[in-house]
Amino acid sequence: MEDFALDVMIGKGPSARSLRLSLKPFTLVGATTRAGRISSPLRDRFGATYRLDFYDVPDLTAIVERSARLLNVEVSPDGAVAIARRGRGTPRVVNRLLRRVRDYSQINGDGHVDAETADKALAALEIDDQGLDGTDRKLLAAIVQKFGGGPVGVQALAAVLAEEPETVEDVYEPFLLRLGFLDRTPQGRVATEGARQHLVRMGFEVPPQRRAEQEQPALWDGSAGEVEPPAR
Repeated sequence: MEDFALDVMIGKGPSARSLRLSLKPFTLVGATTRAGRISSPLRDRFGATYRLDFYDVPDLTAIVERSARLLNVEVSPDGAVAIARRGRGTPRVVNRLLRRVRDYSQINGDGHVDAETADKALAALEIDDQGLDGTDRKLLAAIVQKFGGGPVGVQALAAVLAEEPETVEDVYEPFLLRLGFLDRTPQGRVATEGARQHLVRMGFEVPPQRRAEQEQPALWDGSAGEVEPPAR
């Protein structure tokens, strides 16, 4: 990167030799979601490092409207907002949802997408108004119903969902954490009050939250009370 050259090894063993290929000046642009997996020497050689945030609803709405024009789909402003609100802040997600809503509108309607059509199509895909799908809600329901709201380990959650622990951590947890529906603690995952309220709105049975166990005072901190000396 610094010398604008590429070193290629030719041959093996004692007869191996290095051939340097000179390159014209270039600009290297890299994109990753896991910067920690890039070696520090390579990462430090990039002249500028930026972090892209998630898209907000107005930006996603503009993306839906542009994609609809490219797909020759009539989308009303409220229909575009209905799709954008469920896009998880990611353009590729709203584009995928737009195609599925388009399919639904062409089969069950006149091809025009409005808010009512978008809501029905996304409900058929089990996507609620927060963008959660069936597996997301199943994860939250497992924490609330089976484990009393948590804390619960990722291994137990993976067993309930029949998924790998890495899938739970990489696919499902980030969005739930960003919504504030899930907390990570040293003891495990905990469903927040917002998650409980969302499950109630979705028709789930939510039991009372498990009360935290009372901590026993340590014998050496003086909080257990002093032992009175025997009477003489």
